[in-house]
Amino acid sequence: MIQLRYALVAICGVACAPEVDLALPLIGGTTVPRTVALGASSNADGPLTVASLEDNPYLAGREGDEPRLALLYRASIDDLAWGDGAPIRTLVPVRDATSRLRRPDEVYRRDGDGWAALAPSAEVWQRLQAFRVDWPEDPCGTGDTCFDEAGFCTLCDGAPPTFAPPRPPEPWPAVSCGRGMRVEQITTAALETLTTCAFDDRATPCGPFERATLEGRCAHVGRACTLAADGWADALPADPVFVSTTTTPGDGSRDAPWDLATALRDAPEGATLALATGAYAMEPVGAGRRISIAGPCADLASIAVGAFTGFDLSFQDATVTGVGTWTGTVSVDGVVLTVPQSQLQVELRIRRSLLGRQRIDVVEGSVSLSETEARGAQTVARRSQLDVTESVYLGNVSFLSSRGRITDSGLIQDQDGPNPDACVYAVDSTIALERITALRRTPAALRPAIFTSTGSATRIEVAQFIGFGDTGVDGGGLSDGAIIAIGHGATLSARAIVATRTHPIATLSGGASAQIDGVFGAQMLRSPIIVDAANVEDRTRGEITNAWFERSTVGNGTIFVQGGDIVLSRARLSGNASRGLYISSPTVPATATVSDLEILGGTGAAIEARAASVTIERAAFDSLEGALFWAREGASIVARDVSAQNIKAGIAIDGCRQAPCSGFVARSSTLGQLDLERFSIERVEGPAFLREDPSQIEARDGSVSRATIGVVGLAIDEPGLDWRDDFVRVPFRLTPRASARLVP
Repeated sequence: MIQLRYALVAICGVACAPEVDLALPLIGGTTVPRTVALGASSNADGPLTVASLEDNPYLAGREGDEPRLALLYRASIDDLAWGDGAPIRTLVPVRDATSRLRRPDEVYRRDGDGWAALAPSAEVWQRLQAFRVDWPEDPCGTGDTCFDEAGFCTLCDGAPPTFAPPRPPEPWPAVSCGRGMRVEQITTAALETLTTCAFDDRATPCGPFERATLEGRCAHVGRACTLAADGWADALPADPVFVSTTTTPGDGSRDAPWDLATALRDAPEGATLALATGAYAMEPVGAGRRISIAGPCADLASIAVGAFTGFDLSFQDATVTGVGTWTGTVSVDGVVLTVPQSQLQVELRIRRSLLGRQRIDVVEGSVSLSETEARGAQTVARRSQLDVTESVYLGNVSFLSSRGRITDSGLIQDQDGPNPDACVYAVDSTIALERITALRRTPAALRPAIFTSTGSATRIEVAQFIGFGDTGVDGGGLSDGAIIAIGHGATLSARAIVATRTHPIATLSGGASAQIDGVFGAQMLRSPIIVDAANVEDRTRGEITNAWFERSTVGNGTIFVQGGDIVLSRARLSGNASRGLYISSPTVPATATVSDLEILGGTGAAIEARAASVTIERAAFDSLEGALFWAREGASIVARDVSAQNIKAGIAIDGCRQAPCSGFVARSSTLGQLDLERFSIERVEGPAFLREDPSQIEARDGSVSRATIGVVGLAIDEPGLDWRDDFVRVPFRLTPRASARLVP
């Protein structure tokens, strides 16, 4: 016990006042209290007299107002920042005041000649928590002080918490563009420069004997049409066999040319047949022959090639049309080529040529295209090798159980053109794309992606890929209009992807997985990254590192996960009219693991989770017109090392029972859970924390400053809302704020 002298002051004054010794208990039975607050009302509804037991263990009060309630403190009155140096202070309760009591270490009620301890669950403790004092100079609630789980002002445990800021995205990789491609420079919102390779698309198509180049020019297919007087090319290969449309027997010389059938039969192995102008029909004879055929130019010589087997044929500077099944080896250079619709078992090499509206279907063979324009063509490889380089391809390239590469090329999708399918389609195949530009031309509807792959055996590698130019309408499906759509177990590995003015950059579904290192998206029309899982068995996963997403108007969120898993690290989201991350589990569990995230500006919640699990480490948020975190329908958000400022109110958010309910820093609705540790939140135009039963918010080692409505650790008094105040489990640090209203 500690003895406290208490003088009972009557009319005669202090001089004649009898003294009573109040035998106060020790804290925990062992510790002498250094500060005491005494009240004449045992229900804590009257004034409290605060005294330092170190400086002046002597109090005086009116007779009949003997202390009935005692609040004991281990801390000194100076440590509590309670008073202006005076050893005794009287605190009168004022309903609308803002200053608060410090949390006592123990509370006792007078019981006869002794004292009875009151448990923290007693009603008196709740009344003490609601005790307010009109004391403007009191730093509690306005200074560098803390609140505990019951909402009492208490001593701060050391300095304000410090934490690491998010790491920015790593520098964009340098590029070395192939022939015909140019370096495209992109400046981010943070004035960083990203580079990629691009080609120049033409506004109008080239002529029938011209091919579009990557520089945006029209180049003649093959050699120009310059002829000698006798109708052959003015430049001929060495030692040619001369061929014309003549029916007169000859010997293959310039003066006495053969017809084509004779030349194919009698010319020596490896000979080059030089064609004069005209139209030819070719029915190869024999097998295993190696023959080269060179026309004067594609405009003036055409060859209709029938079925052949086992030939090694080479065509140059002509128009070649296939009319039968080919088996063997075919090389074309400077050719306008149309091949048969039937499946070909060939090794087909195409260079400096033009492919018209046709289908090249190769089975157990190979196809290579270089410096070629495909104008509405469809090239299909079945159990084959398919390679495209330095080409402009309008149409479709399909890999079916095949392998291949597409490099230094432009891919064009035109919904109003002759072949509106995906530019690249892969099933159970292994392919690589590097230094690619993909674009759309005025699509009428957005159904196919530019690049689509499916099948558990599919492996795709993408590097330095740019996609842009989308003016179509939303078709409604998640993958509609995507640059890359990966599904049904396919695997994607990508780096340095750039997309502007498109629908999704990448959609992952049906058990697909993707690793993307380096991605930039601006002015997007839908969520740049979508992860969508159809069922539990088909778990879908995406890993995104070093990402920039800017100035986009998207509905579901910049990152949209609808079942499946997303890992996002070193990402910066700037000026997007959308949520930041929207993670939901409609039927399949969804998770998000986020680290080193910056969100600057946004009209929805920065992180919204519905029945999902989200973990965040190192994140910074600024200028948001919505919630910082929103956990819904059983969702769990765990966040560490978070800073946020300039969080605005006024944007409606689904699920609010009454406006205004946006703009809150953290809101956890039905069954939601939020665990926040090491944080700093400044300038909030709305309540700092809101909670609906039976959800839970836990916050540790953080600071909140300048919150306009409500403050950490207190209930929010909004009409029609039943917010409770028992959700803060461990101390907050509260720093000075502007126009904050503390409401019990």
